[in-house]
Amino acid sequence: MINIFGLLLFAAATLGFGLITAVYVLPRSMRQWFAVVPVTLILGIHSYIFFLNIVARWIPFSIAVWLVLAAMVVVAGVVSLRRKVISFAADGLRQHERTILIAFTLIGLVVSGFVAYLTHGDDLSLVRLPLAGTISDGNIPVRDPADPDALIAYHYAPELLIAALDRIAGVPLWLSYDKFTGVFTGVSVLMAFFLAYALGFRFWSSLLASVLFLYGS
Repeated sequence: MINIFGLLLFAAATLGFGLITAVYVLPRSMRQWFAVVPVTLILGIHSYIFFLNIVARWIPFSIAVWLVLAAMVVVAGVVSLRRKVISFAADGLRQHERTILIAFTLIGLVVSGFVAYLTHGDDLSLVRLPLAGTISDGNIPVRDPADPDALIAYHYAPELLIAALDRIAGVPLWLSYDKFTGVFTGVSVLMAFFLAYALGFRFWSSLLASVLFLYGS
């Protein structure tokens, strides 16, 4: 059964840490919501994966998943207390443009997650999910379940993430994989829009960049 408390704690820790980091990384003039949201998600989730991969090599995985979360909460809390005011930039969009961008992002997120659910292939069922299951059980440093003598040096970040969610919140491995497919698609759509907009393109040209990115992915 899914542990709602664990799921909310994971979201609060990673997003809080990501937001604080995004504010420091992005210049004041680039802190529009369509930049802050994807950068927050990217930095928060990827920072968790990065630190978990290090810490779990020295202590049991079941403890490491919580320890890294706690450290991120502490860091985000301390930084936010020292920096009491976090300023953002106006997005410069009209109301209907903002509505269109939000709607398109949400549609892309939901559709890509649903497509991922419908198109589970052998690679997911036979390789990725079993590997994530062994990581959840403590397979760190990560070894190939089919060849235990072979260490896997890279390309297991998604499996590490969904294994952590399995431990923290009891989220089924297949559900986490589909969910994050949708989330990162939405992030990518906003990032494509932000990059085009930051380069000086107008709203519709920037939205076209997002559409083309979504189509290509």
